[in-house]
Amino acid sequence: GNCVELNSVGLDILRGNCVELNSVGLDILRGNCVELNSVGLDILRGNCVELNSVGLDILRGNCVELNSVGLDILRGNCVELNSVGLDILRGNCVELNSVGLDILRGNCFELNSVGLDILRGNCVELNSVGLDILRGNCVELNSVGLDILRGNCVELNSMGLISIGEIVLS
Repeated sequence: GNCVELNSVGLDILRGNCVELNSVGLDILRGNCVELNSVGLDILRGNCVELNSVGLDILRGNCVELNSVGLDILRGNCVELNSVGLDILRGNCVELNSVGLDILRGNCFELNSVGLDILRGNCVELNSVGLDILRGNCVELNSVGLDILRGNCVELNSMGLISIGEIVLS
């Protein structure tokens, strides 16, 4: 309750030193660091290999500026990220679009229709480009998961449907 000004600049001291930092240590940020955004999260890149969906829970309701740029820190590090971890984005990351979803490529093999449900009503910019990242990676994705697109993805066109077709038929 005292470090309300702690932000990405202060967290930079962790870079390369706290290799054992995980969700337990990050819990100090809960409800206090409202300025923490994608810039601060970049310090975790390549160091906090244990960070997973549990650690990401600290962002829930606080880091409203977290977007696709910040999510890029997960690329290749948080192999355990799945639909549970993605739930932190619900209602907060309204800027998340196909660019942000690219972090899932080749890493989140457990992502399925349950995880995609977080996009419902939030990612209005999701289009065929975003769907293309699912091709060949989300083997559990089926018609149930695709139901989340109903009424939300107004930009979805024939190019996106091709991606969907190849996913379902593969």
